[in-house]
Amino acid sequence: MKHVDFVYRALGGKTIRVCIDAEGSTAKKIVFTGDFFMDPGEALDELNAMFEETSLGREEAKRRVKEFFASRKEISLLGAAPEDFVEALDKAFQQLEN
Repeated sequence: MKHVDFVYRALGGKTIRVCIDAEGSTAKKIVFTGDFFMDPGEALDELNAMFEETSLGREEAKRRVKEFFASRKEISLLGAAPEDFVEALDKAFQQLEN
């Protein structure tokens, strides 16, 4: 199993850390953390729960993050945007594949 820990600086100035546990280029677990602010707070737990025991490639993982934010209009972010989570995830997968 391979582990990637990637830190991305969002345009809003905050960081998003993406940790991926993978077999090959398939993610088995993905966790988002960082110094951004997300309200409601449990939304981050819900996002991470989507990736607890999974088997996803890069494009499917990105699609799920986009769908999560699109379906949860009540989520507000400070210091980051939904697109930053997608970009951070994409960069983490790039590191995984190198």
